[in-house]
Amino acid sequence: MLSKFSTAIVTGGSGFIGTHLINRIIQKKNIEIIYNIDLLPSKIDNKKIINIIQNIRNPIELEIDKPAVLFHLAALSKEPGFKDKEYFNTNYFGTLNVIKFAENNFINNIIFTSTMMVYYPSDTRKIESDHVRPYTAYGQSKLFAEKALIAWKDRNHSRYLSIIRPSVVFGKGDVGNYPRLFRLLKANRFVYVGRKSTIKSSVYIHELINFIFFLLKQADNRVLYNFSFPEKLTIEKINNTICDLFNFKKPNLMLPYGILFVLANIFEWLNYFGMLKSEIHHRRIQKLFFSTNIFPKAILDNGYKFNYDFKSSIIHWKNSCDGQDLN
Repeated sequence: MLSKFSTAIVTGGSGFIGTHLINRIIQKKNIEIIYNIDLLPSKIDNKKIINIIQNIRNPIELEIDKPAVLFHLAALSKEPGFKDKEYFNTNYFGTLNVIKFAENNFINNIIFTSTMMVYYPSDTRKIESDHVRPYTAYGQSKLFAEKALIAWKDRNHSRYLSIIRPSVVFGKGDVGNYPRLFRLLKANRFVYVGRKSTIKSSVYIHELINFIFFLLKQADNRVLYNFSFPEKLTIEKINNTICDLFNFKKPNLMLPYGILFVLANIFEWLNYFGMLKSEIHHRRIQKLFFSTNIFPKAILDNGYKFNYDFKSSIIHWKNSCDGQDLN
């Protein structure tokens, strides 16, 4: 599909996923212009990129005069980090602005990155046909955005929409869960919260970009795709893999969930009043105890072949960082 277009539009193209995506789009000879709609300009210096500095919470006034494909990545995804209404203002109402922009410019092809957090966290494996039940404002706002985009597609059957529900995405340039975990393991400060069997579905950034381009080659107009490694990743397996590859001591200390949850709330209050600077937060404790377990059934049914597994992706990431850290 991408070969039909000379213009690509990326919302959130200056972020972690967006930077990797634009790096790949640049390599496509038929793409002449890449509009990056974001709060900050892209770190990539390339003549194809035109930075449109704006917040998607506001109407997008850009006019496109050539057929374009739109990658909608812009979102508030850090959790914890924002008040509930902030997630809705960006992730839902911002998506409404993106839809209006697409309609005004006759853009009929959208790929949207949602989240696995539209599912309720549990050990039970979730596939695309399973019931959605988000329990955070982040997950709820993303589900609302999904529904708005599906309604956009249903208004015109010539429109193409793919919604990807990624698991935790990691790789070079990530500033979230995995670099934080790496620092704790390196410092021998990781503590298991209640158990070692918590499932944390994850996927490598290069695998996600590979899949996005796989979708662009498909005639299938299926809408929803979970995206994670098919393998079941427990927090213990994740930790042990990283520790083996970096020769770190494997963590064994485990404390009860209830105690750590109470302590986290105390640390939050101390941090709030400026008495202690700490990253400890009750939501991070919850994330280490409750499983997020999704399975990419639709993409496997569609013939997608994974290029990485968890171990090989950590090795690839490590090598891209000169074998020293994961950053």
